[in-house]
Amino acid sequence: EFFERVLFRDRLSDASNINKAEDDPEADSKEKRDINIALAAEKLDGYILLSGESLSLLKLLDVNSSQSRYIVARENFTGLEAEYVGGGISQVATALYNAALTSNLKIDSRTSYTYAPDFGLLGFDAYVNAATGADLVLTNTDPMPVRINASYSGDRITVTVTGTIFRPSDFADLDLDEDVK
Repeated sequence: EFFERVLFRDRLSDASNINKAEDDPEADSKEKRDINIALAAEKLDGYILLSGESLSLLKLLDVNSSQSRYIVARENFTGLEAEYVGGGISQVATALYNAALTSNLKIDSRTSYTYAPDFGLLGFDAYVNAATGADLVLTNTDPMPVRINASYSGDRITVTVTGTIFRPSDFADLDLDEDVK
């Protein structure tokens, strides 16, 4: 309880995007992506990344595992629509990538779309796909651990990175001059 209160008290960054329905009212891809995005958010939620530790999103999500509950869903890549197991998890990767950009998470590996996806801006996206091995890999460069929270509600995936920002008041009980001697 103490560590939760101290180590992860500050919101370092957050990002989100929306899973939009296709223009074709007969398409069921959004509902299939809903399942995959919710599963990915559930696996990512509460993940603690220690100082110096790396996170491979594909390894964490384990899309191709025999116990995986991910389903085949339509994913857009290079402008061609194709279906993949775990289609839609790039929206989780994109939210995580955008949160990483404004926190102490170093981007070690990222694949971007070659066009602007429906859920984000070109250049601010992250494409992950278990079939091709496209992954998002991050490293915590902060001296303190960070926690990644993820949720999927109302068609919106939200990723928040929490950690510790030290304030002078954190050291108010210390006599720094005495401690230096």
